[in-house]
Amino acid sequence: IVIVSVIGLLLAIGIGYLVAIYAVVRPMREFAKVSMEIAQTGDFSQTIDIQNKDEIGDAAKAINQMLGNTKSAFTEIEELFSKVANGDLTARINKEFKGDIGRSAEHISSSLTKLSETFQDILIEVQRMASASSQVEGAISQIADGAKDQLEATQTISSQMDETCLLYTSPSPRDATLSRMPSSA
Repeated sequence: IVIVSVIGLLLAIGIGYLVAIYAVVRPMREFAKVSMEIAQTGDFSQTIDIQNKDEIGDAAKAINQMLGNTKSAFTEIEELFSKVANGDLTARINKEFKGDIGRSAEHISSSLTKLSETFQDILIEVQRMASASSQVEGAISQIADGAKDQLEATQTISSQMDETCLLYTSPSPRDATLSRMPSSA
């Protein structure tokens, strides 16, 4: 009986050891390995390959889903910022996320909406300034044309005055004839 008990005990310890290795230790090593890779590389496309039908398998499925959601969120954010970098301020995050990621997505969208509105206001002001500048240019052009006309009129008047002065200051032919006649005394 002692031998059978010892064999039974050794068999139970061996089975317990194998169950512990395959059902607990190996899955936990997989958890640790994938967690370390994600922490070191930031690569959220990693998954935990555990097929257990127990709590450890359920935990692996939940973590894989969390990693998938996180990867999806980062992909959406990357695509959004790519569009914004190319000038599309109407781009928004298309998927709905929950929790912290959802709040961050809403914050990004509202920030982009405010930024887009600000740029729209700036555009309106620039258009107003361009219109005002065009009007000022037209007024300056009219003033310049008026000044040119005034200059030409002033030059014409000055020229006519010079001619008039010459007429009155130069001796006329009649004056020349009178000055040649003898004076009678």
